[in-house]
Amino acid sequence: MWATASSLVVRMSSALVMLIVARLISPDELGVYSLAFAVWLMVLYTAAFGIDTVISRRDLDAEKLAPTAITITLCCGLIAGLLMGIFATKIASALGSEEAASSIRILSIGVVVAGFFSIPNALNRREFNQKKLFGANLAGFILGSAALLILANLIPGAEAFAWSRLVTEVVSGAFMVSALKQRYWPGWNGMYFVPLIRLALPAAVAGAIAMAVMNVDYVILGRRVSATELGLYVLAYNISTQASAVLGLAMKEVILPGFSGIHHNTGDLRSAVFRATRLISLVACPMSAFTCGFAYPLIQVVYGAKWVAAAPTLEVLAPYGAFLVLVSMCDLILTASGKTTTTLLLQITRLVVLVPSLIMGVRIADLVGAGFAHLITTFIVIIPLYALAVKAVSGGGLTVMMRGFSRPAIASIMAVGVARGATYPIVHPAATVAVALLVGLVVYVAVVGGSLLDLAPRRLAGNKAVQLLCEWPTRVRKLMLRGG
Repeated sequence: MWATASSLVVRMSSALVMLIVARLISPDELGVYSLAFAVWLMVLYTAAFGIDTVISRRDLDAEKLAPTAITITLCCGLIAGLLMGIFATKIASALGSEEAASSIRILSIGVVVAGFFSIPNALNRREFNQKKLFGANLAGFILGSAALLILANLIPGAEAFAWSRLVTEVVSGAFMVSALKQRYWPGWNGMYFVPLIRLALPAAVAGAIAMAVMNVDYVILGRRVSATELGLYVLAYNISTQASAVLGLAMKEVILPGFSGIHHNTGDLRSAVFRATRLISLVACPMSAFTCGFAYPLIQVVYGAKWVAAAPTLEVLAPYGAFLVLVSMCDLILTASGKTTTTLLLQITRLVVLVPSLIMGVRIADLVGAGFAHLITTFIVIIPLYALAVKAVSGGGLTVMMRGFSRPAIASIMAVGVARGATYPIVHPAATVAVALLVGLVVYVAVVGGSLLDLAPRRLAGNKAVQLLCEWPTRVRKLMLRGG
């Protein structure tokens, strides 16, 4: 709950800040920053060597491993950050956008900063210290957003985004360190170096490839379309993956330590897979369905008319956002079960399948074609392969996952269908979005209210107001039967 609240607050607040910033910057500035951000993510995940995922596992001894792990991440972060800064101009030229060089240099400092704070973050995650992490993320977001709003009026938009990201990293990291009950200093024990690398390297490479998968479309599009078109695509992609962004942090904070503990104690992993799928689907499916059904008015209301050209791409990418959540969940289950090599092979497969699909899709239908490439490859190839791998470690494969996914998905489609009918006569975009949200929520809760109560914590599920909200269709039906 705390991890989800942290992610929700930050993401929703970020959307609000983006609403303001979208009126201060142009689509081409967002396109330039997206390329720099893609480089930063790739370098960051490669430099970390996956050491933080090892420390997050509760079946390993953090007290013995942490000092050596801190030394490794500090050195790797420093070296990677220096190289990224030195070769910023060449990297930007290779991506087809020399304007991104300054943003890449700024973000290279963030790679060094991440080396200081990755292990404290993993230690907090290991101890389920979500309340403190919520405060850290919130503090970083507030100060980072304040910096963005100020700088967007003073310097180019891409550089403003880069500096705000750096502020966010520093503030959040400082709070994470202060939240630790047991702090460790850099140290060295050679006997732990090889085991750490052996455990972490497959996950690190898999994480780097996952980042390549998430950002390779920016690179391909950056060389084939204008910066303005790339900016429109970035906006559509970011909106479509809001469900993954909201749930990603919560899943990482809970699934890595949680599943590793269940796996270590030979618990019921099949049931855990079903419950995890059902829980994330209850959030991801309505978000994706609503985004798909109301892409045009949503963009027009939230970001302004100059971004409305991104709507056709968003309509295609929105369902992909829900599928991406399932892929992320499977990734974390496999990592928590120690199957990092399997994760690496699956990520390589994703990249090998996606790149030619993206190239073909862009040639056929530009931005919309890139969206179809993501959607089709994920649904037809990637999810079935991940389901097979998860079944091997938990017994819960595609059948179990689809059983958890199906009801929220059907309820979301029904809710959006009814909302589209209810808003058909409405012309004003803001009124369309408001009415659609209200009608869709009522219909959605009417279908999945029982599942929401089953998965809620006992204190929350026992609240009379929550029960009434989730069970009102059943109560109305009972009253009608009594009346009859």
